[in-house]
Amino acid sequence: MQTQTGTLCQKLQKSPRASKKLIRQRRNRRKTSLIKKSFEYSTMCDADVCLGIRIRESGRVYIFSADTTGFWAFVGAQLDSYYPTPDQITEKDIISPKN
Repeated sequence: MQTQTGTLCQKLQKSPRASKKLIRQRRNRRKTSLIKKSFEYSTMCDADVCLGIRIRESGRVYIFSADTTGFWAFVGAQLDSYYPTPDQITEKDIISPKN
């Protein structure tokens, strides 16, 4: 029995029936889920969490920081000169999402 390799997004990109919109929606859903899980971990385990996601295709960078002590503050400062400018997501964005 052979095991399948590659991520779901890679498989979708190779599929002729998969549209770019579907791939983008799944990627966004996974990103949102990862950020929510990071927030959940930070609150339940009383931990400072920093999560960085870079989309290779577009170069977009998303940074989630659940940091009460300022330990991860240098990450945002270092990436401020990065283009395109990283989207900084905080605990406040998770608690009251933009709809």
